[in-house]
Formats: sequence, structure tokens, C-alpha cells
Amino acid sequence: MFCRSRVPMLLIGAGLLSGTAQAQRAGVWASRVEVAGQAPVAGGEECMAADLPHGVMSRWPADCRVADRARTASGAFVEAACRRGGGMTLTIRRELIERGDRDYTIVTTSRIDGAGVTPHILPATSLHAHYVGPCSDPAGRAGVGEVGGNAGAPTWSATISWIVQMLAFVGFVYASIRGWRWLIHRPARSRYGRATVANITIDHTGAAEIPVVATFSGVRGLPWWYAVATNNARPSLVVTPGGLDFRVVRRHRRSWGEIERIDVRQAPGTVNLDVTFRGALLTFSANLGSVPLAGHVLSLIPASVPLSDRAVAVRAMAG
Repeated sequence: MFCRSRVPMLLIGAGLLSGTAQAQRAGVWASRVEVAGQAPVAGGEECMAADLPHGVMSRWPADCRVADRARTASGAFVEAACRRGGGMTLTIRRELIERGDRDYTIVTTSRIDGAGVTPHILPATSLHAHYVGPCSDPAGRAGVGEVGGNAGAPTWSATISWIVQMLAFVGFVYASIRGWRWLIHRPARSRYGRATVANITIDHTGAAEIPVVATFSGVRGLPWWYAVATNNARPSLVVTPGGLDFRVVRRHRRSWGEIERIDVRQAPGTVNLDVTFRGALLTFSANLGSVPLAGHVLSLIPASVPLSDRAVAVRAMAG
């Protein structure tokens, strides 16, 4: 589960935009984030400083060339170009849409371009915020909108939006340095030979240990190759009678009731089991390496767990 208290550590060194078309007031703001039109986590309310969009609009990955801010009829937009090896460019565009001083939306879109390759459009992220009222003082009495020591801090929703964008950038940099084929085929090549149904082991409790190629922890709405964490040294996936037991960085256990949906996504050299959890921003993926193994694993999942159409089709292949 995503931890709010650790989020600000990712925002060190962020600057501020010089100004926007409309000043947003200080006070309590209700905000939510959408990734590709879906809300990965519930929104929240926070007491924040005036003109918070300035900070959100100015947070960019390092080594990006940021163009001057351009005003629009409803706010402003900023674009940045981030160039890496292999002639690849990541273009990020953020647009601020303001409705008076009580409501605004920031929409972030991104595209990866490279010589001889089809442009890849990343999932759009939207931050929606609406003014609720003045902040309260520590004694709980209504204030007039002044904000205390965290006046410059970003909202939780703004931080999530920025993190999603940063993860996209990290994946872009990693792929441009190493190359897409390396990224797909390099991890744990020797494990592909073991990715068979015959190599599943079952203990006395009925738990089935699956021979996985690699495991990943990602973010809703982003492809697996924008992973927060990857394990190709000691990956683990165990299907137990009560749920899933898996390891990326640390071992986790999730009951069947906590699973929102299981999907299957295929790419050259990968057959990924993608698992999203109820009310959680982070996801889990396991590269099973082969369709027969993925189909067999899905046949071990209880019927009560929702499967995507792709997962249902792969499970049917297992007979």
C-alpha cells in the first residue's frame, strides 16, 4: 500500500513556476488523481497554501529542457523535452485549467519519440482540485485560510500525479540506455527454461510455488516496464488456498478478497500476470515466461476472483 509519509522525499529540489493566470486561495482543498481516466486511489482533503498549482506545474524530471510557460484562456501550459541515448525524446506537456480561484485541473500528457519507431503515448494523468473552505487552527476552530509550516508542501494527490510521471521518465531513461530488447530479454534468461507446469512444486498445505522469470511492482495505469521495483534475482510467486504470496523487494501476502482483478499481458519474451488490489496504487506483476504456465496458474485461482477477458482466454488454453 502507498505510504503518504514517504512521498515528499521524492520531491527534493523542485522549483516554483513564476505565476499562473489565476491565483488559487489558501485553505482546505479536496483533490483526486486519475490515470488514464481511472482513479487509482481515493481522493482526500488537505490544508494547503495559496497558488499551489505553481509548484505542481514546475516539477520536472532532471535534465529536461523546459519551455517558457504559455498562457491560455483558462490557465496556462508548459512543455518539456527530455532527450536520451539512441535519439529518443520524451515530451511532457502539463496544462493548468482554472475555474475561478476555487477549482482547477492539471492534465499531464507524455509521448516518447525515436528515429524509426512508432511514437508511444503514455497514460495521461489528471489532478482535480476544489476549494472546500478555510483551514482550522490546531484547537479545531475555523481559521481564515492561513497555512502553517507545510505551506510549500505539495498535496498528496499532486504528489501521486508527479510520481506517476516520474516513473514514466525512469522507464524511458532505463530503456533508452539499455535498449528495449535488453530490457525484455536480459533478466534471468536461465529461468525461461524452468517456466513450465512440470516445475511447479506443491507443499503439504496445498500452496503451489510457481517458477517465475521475474516479478515487478508497478503503478496502476502504467505498463509493467515502468516498475517501481523489479526482482529478477530471487523472484517468488506462491498460490495458496487463501491468496497470493509473492516477493518483489519484500514478501507480501494478499488474500483473494483483496484482489480487484487479474490480467494477462504479452510482449516479446514476456507473459505477465498483472494483479491489481482494491484501494491500492501499487500493483504486482509476474513474468511467467510462457502461455501454458500462465494458463495453469490462472486455473488455480478461485472463480470468485475477477479476471480480464485476456486472462479468461489464457486460462481456457489450460483446459
